[in-house]
Amino acid sequence: MLQIKKWGLYVLSLMCLIAIMVCVICDYAMAKTLTWSLIVVLSLIAGWLVFVPFFSAGSKGIKQSLIVISIITLPFLAGLSAVLKSPLILSAGSSIAVLSIAAAWGIYGVFVKCQKRIFLALALSLLIVIPLACGITHITAHFVESISIDFASDLFHIITTLTLSGICLTIDFVRLHRENMRKGQTEL
Repeated sequence: MLQIKKWGLYVLSLMCLIAIMVCVICDYAMAKTLTWSLIVVLSLIAGWLVFVPFFSAGSKGIKQSLIVISIITLPFLAGLSAVLKSPLILSAGSSIAVLSIAAAWGIYGVFVKCQKRIFLALALSLLIVIPLACGITHITAHFVESISIDFASDLFHIITTLTLSGICLTIDFVRLHRENMRKGQTEL
């Protein structure tokens, strides 16, 4: 398995380098300067940095990738904001990114704690998503004046997510009950 991951990292790295070179060459050939290719370069480097731990960290790959995401997101947004000359990307993007990263760590923690009970982990993760979705909606409405807060949409998303979470909790309860019944029968 380690050999497959190692080769996967080599292939990913090679593909990223080829994509960067092709984009830079095309952009420079067309515009005699680097314009849109800088966005591609920033994105490919950020994506590569996120995936390197997954390929090289073994069983801790997801945690290492989350650490990298937590570290590089704000510099990535600052780079995009500078390249596109749009301060909104950094201001709104960083607010949404901080909220999203916190939610991602919360979901990761839930799955680490509830490894044996996947439906419980799914239910709790869905509960984490509710304030995330509402937060993103409100942050976007704050930074983009043409967008208004749609409480009906928020309410619909909350009810839908709570319903899905309830279904997952019910499945978890039924599975736990069946497991306890089997244990009780084997003890007799």
